[in-house]
Amino acid sequence: MDEIRYREFALRADCQRDPEGLAALDRLGWDTFRLKLRAWYETGCWQEGTRALTLFREREAVSSLFASSMELSWQGRQIPAVQIGGVMTAPPFRGQGCSRRLMEQVLALYPKRFVFLYANDTVREFYPRFGFEECPEYERQMPVAPKPGTLRRIDPRQERALLEELYRAGNPWAALSFRENPEVFLFNCFHGWAEDLWLWEEAGVLGAVRWEGPRMYCGELLGASVPLGDALAAFARPETRAARLGFAAAAPAGAPVLRQEKDTTLFIRPAGVNPFASDKLCLSPLGWT
Repeated sequence: MDEIRYREFALRADCQRDPEGLAALDRLGWDTFRLKLRAWYETGCWQEGTRALTLFREREAVSSLFASSMELSWQGRQIPAVQIGGVMTAPPFRGQGCSRRLMEQVLALYPKRFVFLYANDTVREFYPRFGFEECPEYERQMPVAPKPGTLRRIDPRQERALLEELYRAGNPWAALSFRENPEVFLFNCFHGWAEDLWLWEEAGVLGAVRWEGPRMYCGELLGASVPLGDALAAFARPETRAARLGFAAAAPAGAPVLRQEKDTTLFIRPAGVNPFASDKLCLSPLGWT
């Protein structure tokens, strides 16, 4: 996509490939969300699967979003999807239609894909204008009988290759999972979950796990297929009695299914197949930005 003029702004695609453009986008990301976009790019984690659409005023990046192509795996089907994330506008330029222009452009690029995004309460009225609908998410909760395994914390800066290998292995317990875009997964490993990545060494299973007293929150499990109860038991601490599953687990019958309560709302724009129409599902927090 060539540069497109919009009022006093220029719309550029993939400005991260240019050092000056990357520096401008990094400033916008840091000032808005404290994101280290330059580091994400320079470590090689940001590749062809995620595109940046950015509005510039001269050399200043004033508004941007990311479009990450991936597949959603559901009931043996691979659903072409795009996740829109990192929607941000510098404060002096808000209310001038910048995000609207970016949304129009990105949806024109992916007219036949399942598109989804997350939004906070301040912008919930914005996305339905583009055909998005709010989608509740549901999580499973399971009892846990602790049988702690040998856990080793993973440093994403030193063990990126291992993380990519486990991502490719996938989540064998998930009814709905992400495929074909390790970039978003690695972004979350570096940004929100860097201190919470653990390898169960006996089984070769990665857990994104946080402990909350007698409960633990399991945002993702990746790797070898073992019984789900065994995996949760291995990541449990002695005081753990229950696990909240942040991914859409194909949990045993009778496991409580509760609507998630969080400070962001999932919006979807289906194109054909819609997994959320028939199943109570959620998306792993390591699969979106």
